[in-house]
Amino acid sequence: MKGILLLFSTILLWLPSKMIAQNEKLESIARQYVATQAPQWNLTAEDVRNMTVSDLYRTAHNGVTHVYFIQTHQGIALHNAIMNVSILPNQRVLFANSRFLPDLAAAVNTTLPILNPEAAIEKAAVHLKLQPDKTIEMLERVGNTEFYFSRSWAG
Repeated sequence: MKGILLLFSTILLWLPSKMIAQNEKLESIARQYVATQAPQWNLTAEDVRNMTVSDLYRTAHNGVTHVYFIQTHQGIALHNAIMNVSILPNQRVLFANSRFLPDLAAAVNTTLPILNPEAAIEKAAVHLKLQPDKTIEMLERVGNTEFYFSRSWAG
């Protein structure tokens, strides 16, 4: 019984590391493909270097792995700048599609927000015709891009 339990535990510990290694390999294949195709999409080396994985999954019915990248500049994601690379089970690229903005760094005019987080919430609430129950209060700030507020708006 102890032998079976030990074998089962070993398999449970081994499988996740095997899956992580496989995902890293598929991400690497996708990144290499994007790097070779970058000139055709007018992407710079910086565009390719700064992309981050937003999703990676395998489709059960055909075994195709889909790797999704988002385009970033100085850690800020560009809205709707998504790239997909689909990889066959034999690790060949089946399809790729890019909605990246070529030479993003040259197109960026600022990385500083025009509105502070509180003003952004207030503008969104006015747009959605929400009325404040009370003054909004920031509960937590995580870095420069993630904020948590008290709930204070009613519909």
